[in-house]
Amino acid sequence: MGAGWLAWLLAAAILAVMAWYLDLSAILDAIRGADLLLLVLAAIGELLADYLFGAEKYRVLLGLLGTHLSRLDTFVIRGGTLPLRQLMPFRSGELLWMGYLRKSYGVSFVRSGVATVLDMGLEVLVLLAILGIGIGCESSQLQVAFMVLGCLLVGTLIWWRLRAGFERSSAPPDSLRGRLELAVSAVTDWMRRPETLRQILWAFACAGAIVVLDLLLYVLVFRAVGLDVPLTRLLVVLPLITFATGIPATPLGMGTREAALVLLFADVANPEALFASAILASAIGKILPVLAGVALIRPAVSRLARRELE
Repeated sequence: MGAGWLAWLLAAAILAVMAWYLDLSAILDAIRGADLLLLVLAAIGELLADYLFGAEKYRVLLGLLGTHLSRLDTFVIRGGTLPLRQLMPFRSGELLWMGYLRKSYGVSFVRSGVATVLDMGLEVLVLLAILGIGIGCESSQLQVAFMVLGCLLVGTLIWWRLRAGFERSSAPPDSLRGRLELAVSAVTDWMRRPETLRQILWAFACAGAIVVLDLLLYVLVFRAVGLDVPLTRLLVVLPLITFATGIPATPLGMGTREAALVLLFADVANPEALFASAILASAIGKILPVLAGVALIRPAVSRLARRELE
């Protein structure tokens, strides 16, 4: 509990210091003058990202691990636990969801924990791809060519080395190397199944949709306050902001997000407009989904009680 209060105090301190040094009246004017239609579109996109694509991605990952939930169950329970999952420090709120899976479906903490790690890992991979695209767009064609060739060369060397090592290996099956080879072979065979491949691609598509909608949130918020930020610059900065706010220093990344936006876009727009954009992005991207999740708490509890009766 003490760490939670300290995180809230740190967020409030960062926001207060920034508001003190900036022109508060200009910030309020930018917020009041924001285009409401663009903000509504940003809110719709963010709710779709959190509740539709987020729930679907997790459902698919659980299916890959052998646990099959209906779309409605996943939507209601993930949405109903979202407020605590977002507000509790150090992602400890995920334990609520994992506990529900164990109690209602008999899913072990290991399996649900792996699904949670994969859930975060997919978005990290997509963000890294977005970052690479952004860096490529802001680099010269020669630099991009060298980057692509370097990635292809490193990937080819790794694949060739692993394949050659496994083909020549005569390690006993009960040794560590033999067990590793058997595990890699089993995973490879599993991934070659058409149904598994379709599920993996669908999970990646959901993760991509979430990242694109997050990107759209910033584009619309910037446009709402009258800022014209280059898209290529946003492709580079958005992953950095996401990684920075992912550090559990403040709840919902508040304070961290505002400071990162003002610093990373300091050469593009005035700090007051950037701070106003960051406040709107935090309200739409983080606070709104939490408030929407409150409406799903009662249906989530009802479904849990019904599962216990069954």
